[in-house]
Amino acid sequence: MNAGQTQKQNMQDVDRLIQAFYTAAFEHPWQDFRPHTLQALCQWSGARAAAWLTRSVSDLPGEYAAWPSGVGPGRDAVAGIRFDSGVREVELDPVPPHWCPAAETTDGWGLALAIAHRDTPMRSVFALVFGSAQRPPRELLRRAIGHLAQAGTLALLQ
Repeated sequence: MNAGQTQKQNMQDVDRLIQAFYTAAFEHPWQDFRPHTLQALCQWSGARAAAWLTRSVSDLPGEYAAWPSGVGPGRDAVAGIRFDSGVREVELDPVPPHWCPAAETTDGWGLALAIAHRDTPMRSVFALVFGSAQRPPRELLRRAIGHLAQAGTLALLQ
């Protein structure tokens, strides 16, 4: 497969993932929606773990979800992620030790993204842990996570 075909396949895959997020928003209750979609995000991107924390505009932490449960960044680790003014993405290479339980390896890298929810005072912080060699296309990852946050708004309203 040449580079053009690979890019087209990646776009089709992310489009199917995004469609699955919006479908899940209507099929799953809020508490089930988030771990279900984090699992799908990890499977698509190759991430070992993912966490999602919703926040109010005043930065008060709200709901937290992770996949797999008990692996990757915990609630306090995600709540502690700080983004400089105007920055929506932070790469942590290597992955911080406090992002992994003691039994987990800390090789690899972490990525945190802050996403505003349209037409609401909420925003979400997503934290993902990848193996050292895993580098999904960053633009596609941002696109998928942006849609995941918006689908989350729909799930919450259901």
